[in-house]
Amino acid sequence: MKKLVRVKNVEYIDGYKIKVAFTNGKIKIVDLAYIFKGNAGHYFESLRDLERFKEVYCDYGTICWPNEADFCPDLLYMIGQDVKPTTSRRKKSSKVPRTRKTVRAKMSKSSRAKE
Repeated sequence: MKKLVRVKNVEYIDGYKIKVAFTNGKIKIVDLAYIFKGNAGHYFESLRDLERFKEVYCDYGTICWPNEADFCPDLLYMIGQDVKPTTSRRKKSSKVPRTRKTVRAKMSKSSRAKE
């Protein structure tokens, strides 16, 4: 049986875009602008105001707003765009590492005799 994917974290980005982290480890950018183009419905109508939209939070495995509007996490997962993981990659040098040579000072016989 397939495990259900739930929302672990949500972060507002810009406009009607949010970054959603899921319980399976995937992170997706979800653009909900298309929801607000037509008749958004009673719960979503107030979210056309970006200040209200920014109040998004994660609860019960999905995204919610204070007016009790929410979305099915499966829908968010389907319409979201995968975020590619950012890893810092150092360029490998093609040069062979230099070895240090021990430098020994030559002491004259007279300076050795003084010691």
